[in-house]
Amino acid sequence: MKRNIFFLLLIAGAAVLIGVARKPAPPAPSLSATSSRAERQPKQPTKPVARQLANAAVEAAAASQNRDRQVALEIESALMSKDAGRRETAFAVLLPELLRTEPARVVDMVARQPAGEPRETLRDEVARQWITRDTESAVAWL
Repeated sequence: MKRNIFFLLLIAGAAVLIGVARKPAPPAPSLSATSSRAERQPKQPTKPVARQLANAAVEAAAASQNRDRQVALEIESALMSKDAGRRETAFAVLLPELLRTEPARVVDMVARQPAGEPRETLRDEVARQWITRDTESAVAWL
């Protein structure tokens, strides 16, 4: 999750730097034109673009955490329901998503399960999906 926040902040910073680099510097006003121009034009309000981008990045990270938490709860609920169709949907759709976005949460979920058939089913499915992506890590985990 820290990696997601880091990348979001990195992207926000890059966007700010690109915006600053693309904005041309205003020409230096002459001394006589400065006073008359200042009287005619009201001062433009400044927009804290960096702050807005940083806030958006934090909000996106929080939404991502909430989404991952909800996905994990859905998987656990399907596991406890013993409904084969619901389990298959959770294992085919939700589990790969959670393994991709937050694999540590999946490992914790397996460890939290009480000993028995649901834990073994979840562990076997995690190992099956994980081994197709990263064989060495999956074997070390088993």
